[in-house]
Amino acid sequence: MDWLPDLKVGTIEIRDLVSLVVGGLGVFLAYLAIKLGKEQAKIAEKQTGIAEKQDRIMQEQLDKRTELSIALINPQAHGEGHRYDVAVLNEGSRSAMTGLYWHLYLPAGREGGEWNAAIEANHSRVVTAIDVVDQAHFKGFLQSPIFPTRHVSMGTVIFTNVASPLLIRWSIIAEDGKFPRVQEYGTITFNPLPVDD
Repeated sequence: MDWLPDLKVGTIEIRDLVSLVVGGLGVFLAYLAIKLGKEQAKIAEKQTGIAEKQDRIMQEQLDKRTELSIALINPQAHGEGHRYDVAVLNEGSRSAMTGLYWHLYLPAGREGGEWNAAIEANHSRVVTAIDVVDQAHFKGFLQSPIFPTRHVSMGTVIFTNVASPLLIRWSIIAEDGKFPRVQEYGTITFNPLPVDD
């Protein structure tokens, strides 16, 4: 610091004193910068943890899917045949909360036995049967929510005198898309149960 006058106070020159103060101030500022850097590193680490948690939660939400299918369940002896519940199953991890449209295609009775063509609706608003070549087309609108790992019965169907397996086709249109997701139709292979004598 050449611009300072050459003054002495005792044995210490003012220039040396100012240099000492400026040096001390520099050390103090360096300390503050290091401390601030450490605090910023802690904040950045917390923000990274929060971002990772948000990402994990978002991924879990994206992984939750509704997986709907139709099945024949709860067989019960009925006269010379068996009655089955026709049910929509949710095998996914997300609920199907709004209504869905379902379609069921049963092969014509002459292809392996007889069945009662009247599906008795439990929760459906509309159930209609449309005769198509070698099959009957049942469709309806299901209003009930279907929670994960649960099923809702749409009605019942009775099979009598069925001697060989029948191939039943189905499809569902819901808020979460069309089911099955890949094929045009899902299938159920109906294997007749023996009738108790």
